[in-house]
Amino acid sequence: MRFFRPSRLGWIVIGILLLPIVGQILFTLLPGVGSYVVLSGSMTPSLKPGSVVYTHDSSHYESGDAITFVQNGELITHRIVRKTTDGFVTKGDARTYPDSFVVHRDQIRGEVVLSVPLYGYLVHPVFSRSAYLYAIVLGGVLIGSAGYFFTQME
Repeated sequence: MRFFRPSRLGWIVIGILLLPIVGQILFTLLPGVGSYVVLSGSMTPSLKPGSVVYTHDSSHYESGDAITFVQNGELITHRIVRKTTDGFVTKGDARTYPDSFVVHRDQIRGEVVLSVPLYGYLVHPVFSRSAYLYAIVLGGVLIGSAGYFFTQME
């Protein structure tokens, strides 16, 4: 009787496909931790498009901290350049002038504590509205891999 036994290459392929997704889910389950994909170049060179930033809630923000906040329904990651009595003035590292608005404490999602370049290109499709397309492609790859495994039976 023959048993199905995936090849070592097959396990490596599955690991490469699933590890980023599982890691993303587990890491963001930690209390006070958020993750966001950088979509624009406003923070280059420190944060490039496609990077994932991980944030942590803080009770104290100061000049120089990179923060992620909500402004008009959009998430933005910029650096604090000045505190005011109303909140914080921010600016993207690649920008010449500060933002024209003040960020209030209740808009802040957290301070950036870690960034992973290019990681957003892997995880963003999974956690975005177009996840179904990514699932179809991933499903096709997994089905193709399964077909390969069956040809490697011992």
